[in-house]
Amino acid sequence: MGHAISLLELGRYADALKKLEKLKAQGPEGKTPTVALAFARAYEGLGRNEEAEDAYRFAADRVPGLESGGRYVAFMAKTGRREDAEIGFQEIERRLAKIAPPLRAEARTWRDLAAKALGRH
Repeated sequence: MGHAISLLELGRYADALKKLEKLKAQGPEGKTPTVALAFARAYEGLGRNEEAEDAYRFAADRVPGLESGGRYVAFMAKTGRREDAEIGFQEIERRLAKIAPPLRAEARTWRDLAAKALGRH
């Protein structure tokens, strides 16, 4: 998983997808929400938006923190689903307000990613 994430960060989506597919084939540990988020990022990077949509939707409700939601909102904004992205953004704002102060800086990173995709700052 760590190697796949590194490949995603480098923009090597096809290589990351190969690693993720190997992980998925190994059993239940390859089918977690965190793995789904990585699949979503790889699919999006490869322009496979329908598969990315399914993976983002699965991960957004299940991965702790705001990363999956922020990435999903940015994806929806990028793919022309602004109304859905706005609804998702409002949920991120609601959740951010409830996060303990020491954890807000990291959470704000994902809120800001979503805001930028929506043209906010």
